[in-house]
Amino acid sequence: IFIDAEGADAAILEGAKCYLQKHGPVTVVEASPRLLMRAGSSIKQLRSTIGELGYVAFEIGRLGLKPVRADLPSRSANWLCVPDSKAQLAKRVQRALWLCGFLPCVRGLNPLTRRREI
Repeated sequence: IFIDAEGADAAILEGAKCYLQKHGPVTVVEASPRLLMRAGSSIKQLRSTIGELGYVAFEIGRLGLKPVRADLPSRSANWLCVPDSKAQLAKRVQRALWLCGFLPCVRGLNPLTRRREI
């Protein structure tokens, strides 16, 4: 699930609590202190909500994932939120981001250029 709701991310997670706890989908949220504050929330509240749902948050960077630190960032970032029970998925995402960042866009070499049959 991708959530980009101009600061209402924490409220959306709260509203989807039953669904998230039942199905445990991997979720991406926009963690923007300025937008969260404008919506009456905070980065701390967003982090707390994610933890209460049984998720672990990782900041998505150009070359991979970094665990969201206790001293929360003051800048905007996108967070990958993975249920504790599916924490191993973060390693797969980390590898894919790393490959995309370092490999040229050659068909079959870079994950973004691979075709997948549905």
